[in-house]
Amino acid sequence: TVDPFNSTEKALFQFSRKNKPGSRPLSEFYDVIGEIKFNSNSKYQVKIVKTFEQDLSNEKKTEKYFLWVRGAHDIMFSKSKSIIQPDGRGVFTEQKYFDNLENKILEWCFNGRRIICLCQKLLSRDDIEKIKQMNDLNKWFTQECNDLVVMGIIGLMDPLRPWYSF
Repeated sequence: TVDPFNSTEKALFQFSRKNKPGSRPLSEFYDVIGEIKFNSNSKYQVKIVKTFEQDLSNEKKTEKYFLWVRGAHDIMFSKSKSIIQPDGRGVFTEQKYFDNLENKILEWCFNGRRIICLCQKLLSRDDIEKIKQMNDLNKWFTQECNDLVVMGIIGLMDPLRPWYSF
């Protein structure tokens, strides 16, 4: 679902629909079990989702939990240890890859784009238990979560507001 009053969510949703027509809603695959809504103070949004993975060897389903985060690149990079490869496999961990992304972000900023960084983390059972014990997703995220994987960056062009004039 998309918050109709959140222009960033609407833009991301329209972009994804345009680039992957016929895609199915994430709710068919994932249950959201925790969330921190975006606000301008924290500059990030967090969702914990649960899915089930079928084990083909014994037909047993196992739970998997993912943390999905989007937000300001400076905050996301400070909480990240790796960057996914373009083909979706493995990760880069060398600083030069973060430097390359920083250069692209700087270029986009000079062209008036607003940058959003997308990250994820596969959560362990220990992570889930720690979140439950702390009973505060935001506190866990700020204090304990420092090994995100950067999945991508987006440079949004904000349209000129109708009330501005030159």
